[in-house]
Amino acid sequence: MKTLIFLMMFLAMLLVTNGNNNLVETTCKNTPNYNLCVKTLSLDKRSETAGDITTLALIMVDAIKSKANQAANTISKLRHSNPPQAWKDPLKNCAFSYKVILTATMPEAIEALTKGDPKFAEDGMVGSSGNFNSKYTRSNRSINKR
Repeated sequence: MKTLIFLMMFLAMLLVTNGNNNLVETTCKNTPNYNLCVKTLSLDKRSETAGDITTLALIMVDAIKSKANQAANTISKLRHSNPPQAWKDPLKNCAFSYKVILTATMPEAIEALTKGDPKFAEDGMVGSSGNFNSKYTRSNRSINKR
C-alpha cells in the first residue's frame, strides 16, 4: 500500500511532463517502482487510451482505493473475529488509517487531479503514507517483503 501511495505521488509530480508514444512506460520510468507502476496501470484498460498523465494518476488513485478497500475489509473481518488482545489496538489503529485514506485522502486526491492541482493531490498522498510507518507496520512481514 505504501508503495502504491508513493507511485501516486510521483505520477502527480509528473503531470507537467508528457510526450512519448507509450505514456505508461515513459511515466513509470520516473517512479520509484517501475514494475509495480506498469503492472498496476496495465491492469486497467483505461491506460491503453490515456492521453495524459492526469488520467494515469486517476487510474492509480482508483487502484490504490481498491487495494485500500480490500485491506479495510480484511481488517474489519479480523476485528470481528475475536482476535487476541494484543491485536486489538493495532487493528483499531489500522482500521482508522484506512478510513482516513478512503474517506478523506482519496476524495481529495481525485478532486485535486480533476481540478488540475496535482501538487495538492501529491501532498495528500504523502501525508497518508505516514500512516504506514508505525511500529506495527515495521513488524508486519507481508508489508516488508518488498
